[in-house]
Amino acid sequence: MRSPRRARLGVSLFESGLVVTSDIVGNFVSDEAATERAVGLLADAGFEILQVTAFMINIAGSKGQYEAAFRTTIVAEERPTMKQQGIVEEATYFDTPMSPV
Repeated sequence: MRSPRRARLGVSLFESGLVVTSDIVGNFVSDEAATERAVGLLADAGFEILQVTAFMINIAGSKGQYEAAFRTTIVAEERPTMKQQGIVEEATYFDTPMSPV
């Protein structure tokens, strides 16, 4: 897989350094053709496509699929998480130490 597709501003939402508000969020929408290409690449890599919107593509796959497709390592981390009724409990998150996002 290649690096994240750049949105209309020419930078990724995560790399922009901007505080994203309702006034500028539309600048981070990818064009439809780019989204369709990304969905095809993800499906070809074996991911299940769960949801596609103008802002994101939600996918599911195995740890191995993620590591191979994105050339990264996935680790499990326990983090405090606010659950129902405002109760904070530990939850397992899967993340990569190779990215600040």
